[in-house]
Order: sequence, then structure tokens, then C-alpha cells
Amino acid sequence: MAIILIDKHGKKTFVKRKGDVNTQYGVIKSKDINKCVGKARVVKTHKGYEFLVVKPSLLEKVENLRMGARPIYPYDAGVITALLSITSGSRVLEAGTGSGGMTLFLAELGARVFSYEAKEEFFEKAKENLSEYKNVKLFNKDVKEAKHKKESFDAVFLDLKSPASVISIVKPFLKKGGFMGAYSPIMDDIKPVWRKLEEEGFTDIRCLKLGFEEVIVKKYARVKGLMGFPGFFIWARRIE
Repeated sequence: MAIILIDKHGKKTFVKRKGDVNTQYGVIKSKDINKCVGKARVVKTHKGYEFLVVKPSLLEKVENLRMGARPIYPYDAGVITALLSITSGSRVLEAGTGSGGMTLFLAELGARVFSYEAKEEFFEKAKENLSEYKNVKLFNKDVKEAKHKKESFDAVFLDLKSPASVISIVKPFLKKGGFMGAYSPIMDDIKPVWRKLEEEGFTDIRCLKLGFEEVIVKKYARVKGLMGFPGFFIWARRIE
């Protein structure tokens, strides 16, 4: 379980709790931190310096993941999960775990996630990043090797190279009426995915360009810049 330590100046420190925590202002005992689970609380180091202990937000969790592949951040994940109609209790097949940013969001939402990552390096980092989630099952293999019952998932999410190449393979796992979606930072992926979805009989095919810009306010409000990474999300409903 991770925590955020906030000092009196507002500086934040992300900590994965395992025993006592050493800071530049002294040691915080694990027993004091354990009392803060589920609520904000002030703790003191052995030197008397105070920190506010809070639970990390979803964005803070993703920003502090061990990075393998670049993650999908919560502001994009929120849009994607809404368009795929994923809610608490949904069964989701994910192809391309990467660092686990999208997987983490789905887990926090209450979905049951079965996530495939072919690269061992990414898989190991994702396994560490997602270790606290009991509703996530990770597979260190290509999704093309997946074996599940027909129509066993409410939604399928693809985040891997050449997503069009796996659509016909994972389609049988998606329930009729459920949504399949693919994220890609590459615009050239859109056409083959769109055409493959048409070929497989999907309907309501739509595509969205993702890319939020953060605004900061000092003397005047101004656009700070792009948050995360731009990309494209294409989704459709299975009807046959």
C-alpha cells in the first residue's frame, strides 16, 4: 500500500510502505503510518517534524509507477472506460499491460481484469506496480495465446502494436453487445483497425483523438501544455 507524505511546504513524497520510513527530517515509525490507513492524518518523525499522510490519488499512483512502456494516464483512462461502458464488476480483457496505468485504473474502478503482456521486462514491472490488486490477473504471454471461454468478457481493450492483427482472435471472448476498443499513439493504426472491425461485423465504430492540456493560474491563466501523450482511441460494439 502506497502513501503520500506532504510536508508543511506542500512538498510531496511518494512512499511504498514497508516498515519505517526514512526522511531528511527523521524517521517515521511504521506503527504511526499504519494508523493512517484510509484517512488523512498528521504523523511526526523521531525529531518532531510533521507530515500529513494521505492516500495517493489515481494520478499520483500512475505518475509513480515503475515505468516500462509509457502508461495511459487517468484523464485518458476515464474517457476510455466510459466509452467501453466499463463499471464495477465488469470483466475486462486487456492486451498490452505495459507499466499497468490502464490496468490500475480498471482495478480501482472495481473491474475484474485479465491482462496480457508479452514482454517479460514490462510484465515484471507491471506485476510489482499492481501487486496490491486482487482483481487483476496478469499473464506474461501474447494475447494470441489466450484461452478463455467464448463470450466471457464485457469489454476488450487493446494497447499494443498492430492492434488490427488480434481483433479476430480476441473477438470470440467478447460478449455480444459488448465493446472492443484500441488505443494507439500512431494515426496510421486507425484505418486497419476500423476496416477490421467492419470486416468482423462490429457496429457503431467511432474514433477519438485524445490529448488534454493542463491550465495553470499565476497572475493570468495560461495553458501549461499537453498532459501525458497524445493518441487515438477507436471503439465499436460487437453484435454478431
